[in-house]
Amino acid sequence: FNQINLIQSGANTNYNGLFVNIAKRLSSGLQFAATYTWSHALADGIGEGGAFEDPTNSRRDYGNADSDVRHNLVLQWLYEPRFKTPALHWINGFEVSSMTFYNSGYPINIVSGVDLNNDGNLNDRPLYVARNSTYGPSMLQIDARLARSFMVRDHYRLQAVLEAENL
Repeated sequence: FNQINLIQSGANTNYNGLFVNIAKRLSSGLQFAATYTWSHALADGIGEGGAFEDPTNSRRDYGNADSDVRHNLVLQWLYEPRFKTPALHWINGFEVSSMTFYNSGYPINIVSGVDLNNDGNLNDRPLYVARNSTYGPSMLQIDARLARSFMVRDHYRLQAVLEAENL
């Protein structure tokens, strides 16, 4: 035989996680929220629909899942000043906000690029290397927004916005 395709449904997955959320609702012009997630996802199924490295032993492919991101943090805040003193009244109507995203990086599946086991697939890992055993770089993104509202008559509001993504 040249090549035998084995097609089967089913995979073994395991997910453990911790989720923490802290929030302050809008009061005195200030609002913020922080969300942290720690997780560990394990699987023997390959998310892209590829073949197992050894179809006779799927446990060899059990390791970090393709979507395993251990640390994920999101920070958000908004400040809308509300001054009553006439000298600072011109600041009212401004709104400053920011959002920050951080994650610790996605797993990388190291493959040899050659067909080590002669099954016709080039997905073979080097010997003694587990699936998704190394991680890519972490990601940090900070977005910011400055807005100013102007009242036009009593029923309309005009807003000018300046935004920056990935400062």
